[in-house]
Amino acid sequence: MSMMVCTLGVRMEVFVARQPILNTNKNVAYYELLFRANKENYYDEVDGDKATLDVITNSFTLIGMKNLTNGKRAFINFTEGLLLNETALLLPKDKVVIEILETVTPTARLVECCKKLKARGYQLALDDFVFKSDYEELIQLADYIKVDFLITKGEERKNIIKKVNNSNIKFLAEKVETIEDFNEAVNLGYTYFQGYFFSKPTILSAKEMPTSTLCSFELLKFLKEDTFRVDDIENVIKKNVALSYKLLKYINSATLGLRSEVKSIKQALVLMGKKELMKWISLVTIRDFSDTNSEAVMDISIVRAKFGEAIAEKINFKSRASEIFIMEMFSNIDVLLNQPMEQALVDLPLADDIKAALLGEENIFKFINDLIFYYENGDFRMLSECSRRLNISEKDISELYTQALEWATNIMNE
Repeated sequence: MSMMVCTLGVRMEVFVARQPILNTNKNVAYYELLFRANKENYYDEVDGDKATLDVITNSFTLIGMKNLTNGKRAFINFTEGLLLNETALLLPKDKVVIEILETVTPTARLVECCKKLKARGYQLALDDFVFKSDYEELIQLADYIKVDFLITKGEERKNIIKKVNNSNIKFLAEKVETIEDFNEAVNLGYTYFQGYFFSKPTILSAKEMPTSTLCSFELLKFLKEDTFRVDDIENVIKKNVALSYKLLKYINSATLGLRSEVKSIKQALVLMGKKELMKWISLVTIRDFSDTNSEAVMDISIVRAKFGEAIAEKINFKSRASEIFIMEMFSNIDVLLNQPMEQALVDLPLADDIKAALLGEENIFKFINDLIFYYENGDFRMLSECSRRLNISEKDISELYTQALEWATNIMNE
């Protein structure tokens, strides 16, 4: 999931991508911040270290780690130069994991710098690990070892753990593309996982929908009708204690900033209006699904929803912004239900053009969805193409994402 744009002295844009790292329960354990010095998605040989330092500084001071990682540690890539310059000591040790890139040469001086970090209480990770004898000293200092599953195949995935032979080190499988890869990594003894596997589920069996979720879907069906009937919607919500509680808690939260307390369901509905109520119901529904599923999916969905709504408003597509919010909220519904997207969308009261976009048909909704996906995953080549297509600047995209991330963090905390 991607982050922000900041500037250097010459106003050069710097991009950062944020990606979740999951545990065996598919909950978010950490985030990794992936730094890019330019839109071409690679480090500039001259400015790479400076760009990374600038992004680190702005990430901690402008956005704040609470919004950036919601209290979880952030894996941060470090070049050899930044390690030797002891840049990592500028960061709080309880907020980061220092990720040593595979391009680093384990010289005596570099090993001493890493020993100093360990002595100060920092955690270290070795990135894209391939077992080499000259890495032995760094292995002894490592808390995590990351293994690229696209490069490392077959028995070697298991042999790496055997060769390292250190029970204090946690192994992280990265670029895990499928649920089969995830299950294999778990069985081999990997503890953490990073990749797109939760976006490409194996179809197992359809999940029975919880009663509370059925109630939410009933409300969504009401809201698709042309007439907004407050009394009918009130009757549905009042039948469900949990929904009633959540509605009143939400409308009285700091997020909406009302001056006086709202104490009745009807008053809440009138104050919110149709579009805001649709957004709230989609939030509640995703939470119902996610109680027994991946926290990462809920996290991603909520950020996507606000991000998509903001993009729609920025490109003068405000009339459909609330629908785009819901489209992005349910963009992972196939994962949550363990169903093909086409089947999962049947019961969702979405417009035909939005359903078509989620099924891959090209239209403006698909273009917005693609832009969000490329931004999340730090694919800035494709992001540039999408931004031109939608006539929105990449600087605006990053600012909108930062705002969406802050909003989503507040929602999840509440």
